[in-house]
Amino acid sequence: MKRDIDQYAKDYATDVLDFENVIRRYRYKKILEALRNFKASRVLEVGCGPNSLLEFYRDWKSFVIVEPSTVFCEQARASAFFTPGAEAIADLVENRLEELRHKNFDFIILSSLLHEVREPREMLRGLRSLCGPKTILHVNVTNAESFHFLWAMEAGLIERVGAKSDRFVKLQQTSIFTLETLTAMLEEEGYAVIERGSYFIKPFNHAKMQKAMEYGLLDEALLDGLYGLSSRFPDTGAELFANCRAARP
Repeated sequence: MKRDIDQYAKDYATDVLDFENVIRRYRYKKILEALRNFKASRVLEVGCGPNSLLEFYRDWKSFVIVEPSTVFCEQARASAFFTPGAEAIADLVENRLEELRHKNFDFIILSSLLHEVREPREMLRGLRSLCGPKTILHVNVTNAESFHFLWAMEAGLIERVGAKSDRFVKLQQTSIFTLETLTAMLEEEGYAVIERGSYFIKPFNHAKMQKAMEYGLLDEALLDGLYGLSSRFPDTGAELFANCRAARP
């Protein structure tokens, strides 16, 4: 069944009223770390959602956004940060590969999307065709072995990790990854993983995390601490990430 992109945009807009706003901030923090570490200058962002990284990263020479939702694409175009050298395309990346090949990207952002597309392997193959020998692909996805899932399983609240939650279904997500299965898929599709891990230790699901914030049990310092904790528990953060290069044409 084809994804309903317009419905997804509406559901996401509702969803971000909860803890997703917070986790998205730390997701961008992790991406920005990679952009700066690799000194990215020619950037492709695949699926920008409600806020493009264009709003937060300024050290680029060219910045191309490919966004399947016309709603999110128009938001990107209307952003005050959308300056000369930036381009937003309201289409699926598979339909624009020929147009994009001449851009010579040195950094490709695939953020919070691989677990939502019907054919994640096809997307990885398509993006590999855009990679030069030094291009970095940054991928992040939700983590089936997040701390809050493991705790819920031990408490008997869920039968197993990797079960589809109501939020998973609502946002039309299709794939469930662990660090090992994400790494395996990337390697099988011709990428060499340079760095991988997870970020932000989330004790509870989004709804309970939001309640904890509303009741004053979590403040900014404690949230930053949960992000920092992922260095001590590298496999159980709320989301996974991998930085990789194409290992073969």
